[in-house]
Amino acid sequence: MKPGLVLVTGATSGIGRAIAETLASRRVRVIVTGRNRCRGEAFEATGRDRGWDIHFIQGDFSDQAGTLDFARRLRAIDPDLDVLINNVGGVWPDRGFTPDGLERTLAVNHVHPFVLSEALFPLLARRRGKIIHLNTGYHLMVRVKKADWNQQRWDSGMNVYGRSKLVSVLAGWSLCERWADEGVVVQFADPGMAWTPLTSTMGREFFPPYGRFLIPAIQAIQKRMPLEWSAWPAASLALDERDRRPGLYAIPGGLRLPMHLSPGERYLGRFFSPETRRTLSEWSNHEPSIRN
Repeated sequence: MKPGLVLVTGATSGIGRAIAETLASRRVRVIVTGRNRCRGEAFEATGRDRGWDIHFIQGDFSDQAGTLDFARRLRAIDPDLDVLINNVGGVWPDRGFTPDGLERTLAVNHVHPFVLSEALFPLLARRRGKIIHLNTGYHLMVRVKKADWNQQRWDSGMNVYGRSKLVSVLAGWSLCERWADEGVVVQFADPGMAWTPLTSTMGREFFPPYGRFLIPAIQAIQKRMPLEWSAWPAASLALDERDRRPGLYAIPGGLRLPMHLSPGERYLGRFFSPETRRTLSEWSNHEPSIRN
């Protein structure tokens, strides 16, 4: 069986669009989001010309207000949502903050996707659905400390990006069993290397000095990887309703691996776990729960 309805955030270009196209071409109903209304409506029209069931809803996940506004609008529609794919992400060459005072890399890659997941949890629980977070292999090249939960240090855009994704993995791991008990499975998908509108703009200033010599080789590989290949890990998890293993990590090539964390990372996950619900509520300025 395949899901009835999938929501893909940040899906008007790049990997998100490729994920949406892969699902829609398999006759899955897809909601796509993006900040650019013209681009989103054009994608919707193109999809319908191809006979796909695609609906665009404008959404801005760069701050908490936009994230929660989108969730409220979607919950008002009350769709039978089967899968949420948190594809929105970002990396910057310098340190910045959201209007809420959060470091923007952590906010966009971790906080806001988890806030959206909590806010849409009632829809997903009703359908015993899935939440799929897009991740990156770069998280294997960094380590986090307790201070990194708030991104209190900055060394390079890519290192901070990698740590934000690792924080997301750790938080997701801490929630996997608990949310599965409530009927919602959390899984992860790594698209691998891809040439996207984001990666095509990334120059030397995004990388730590010791890794800049690798940039030409990385970009050469990215340009050879079709977006459909990068989209498949997330799309395949969304299409496979039978595989409900919490914390599953899908990578290109069709491989699905159990979550692998070092003892220290597992400790950090446990450190975060008891406070997850309260922290998400505080981040969103909603008490006691943003599900209500």
